[in-house]
Amino acid sequence: MAIEKKICFIADRELNIFNSLSVKLIIGLGAEAIVPSVECSLKQVLSLPHREKLIPLVYFRPLLMASKAYSKADKKGEYSLSDRKNFSYKVLFDEKGIMRIYNPKPVDMVYEIEKFSGFSAAGIDLIASGQKEEKAVFERLEAKMNGKKIEKSADFTRGHYEKEVC
Repeated sequence: MAIEKKICFIADRELNIFNSLSVKLIIGLGAEAIVPSVECSLKQVLSLPHREKLIPLVYFRPLLMASKAYSKADKKGEYSLSDRKNFSYKVLFDEKGIMRIYNPKPVDMVYEIEKFSGFSAAGIDLIASGQKEEKAVFERLEAKMNGKKIEKSADFTRGHYEKEVC
């Protein structure tokens, strides 16, 4: 619809744009910006064309699953699932009944945000974060911007920025 009506749009991470062909195609269709696939390593993101239009995420909780299986159910809002290791997975149902389950631990590259200096912007996705976490992310970002050394906040995962999926 955005392409047909020539409306400005941003291609978000759920489109899984991971190579130069998909970047060129989406830019050609009129995308103002692209959030590259979170499965790309930093090396792979750096090799993509149109770097000025790319917005790599430096903080986010990976989306583990999206399902329309419950779209007929009367579920809306936020829920939580816990596993045997007591990890808590945020589950969000949108107004169309689409369920999204997010990783319990964030990917955090804020402490190394300088690795993203070759882009005109970097993104922070807080859709699956609570207020306390949101505040902490911005406090850490502010400290980093003021030249202070900050530590990584997520021991569990930093996504594929370091390890390529291939």
